[in-house]
Amino acid sequence: MKNFVLYVLPLVAFMGVIFYLSSRESFPIVMPEWVYYFDKIVHAAIFGFLALLFIRNWTRGDIAAFTMQAFVATIVFASLYGITDEFHQRFVPGRTPDVLDWVADTTGAVVMCSLFFWRRSVVLSRGGINTGIDRIKG
Repeated sequence: MKNFVLYVLPLVAFMGVIFYLSSRESFPIVMPEWVYYFDKIVHAAIFGFLALLFIRNWTRGDIAAFTMQAFVATIVFASLYGITDEFHQRFVPGRTPDVLDWVADTTGAVVMCSLFFWRRSVVLSRGGINTGIDRIKG
């Protein structure tokens, strides 16, 4: 039960937040006109965070467990959820699916996985095998 609360529940809850936001006719944040493609930045950030939660769930606090298999699985998971998110928007009045939103979703996951994989290599090169994700210092 502890693992469910620590690792699975945050992931599922955040997926629910994404679904809720996609169900709204408009986004609750006003998009500034001075930032070109601000909505794509938001998509990338949200799905980057989703990827991080998936990584936490996969590794259960063991940074060494983030293997290339986990890297690929995380990107596939986030990308597929992005596709379902865009499909879901077809049925929301005032919303339309956008392939570029999905590209931004996937890009956010790729960036997060790359950063995390880089961080993993730094920690492991310092002898930090089995250093927990939630306890990394430095």
